[in-house]
Amino acid sequence: MKNNFKNNMNVGFKVEGSNLTGCGCHGDKIILFSATYDYYFHSLGKRFSPFVGGGLGYYFGENYRLGEQTKYYNNPTCLIRVGYEIRKFRISLAYNLLIIPKDVNPYANNNYIALNIGFYIGGGKWK
Repeated sequence: MKNNFKNNMNVGFKVEGSNLTGCGCHGDKIILFSATYDYYFHSLGKRFSPFVGGGLGYYFGENYRLGEQTKYYNNPTCLIRVGYEIRKFRISLAYNLLIIPKDVNPYANNNYIALNIGFYIGGGKWK
């Protein structure tokens, strides 16, 4: 969900799910909620709109291991992203910083890069 508050800026709300797995016998399932901001570098009348953005939020995770009890945790998070939109098609590359407690998963990397591809419904043309 996004809302333009100027011709080249918008704020929104992002929900994302991720499954960070190791060898298949352990991993982390993450659900991320973030408030986001994007700044667009587009010219009037052009269909190609590159952007940079970021977000702050909170995530909920669960760590699972084969034969062990599932551990639950949650923490604040942040992200930065770059991408572009062509008409209603959107592609972006986001760097998400996660702080996974070492007592929950000592092998976890605290971040990941996500490639997001999608489209949006509604809205209008750039003015």
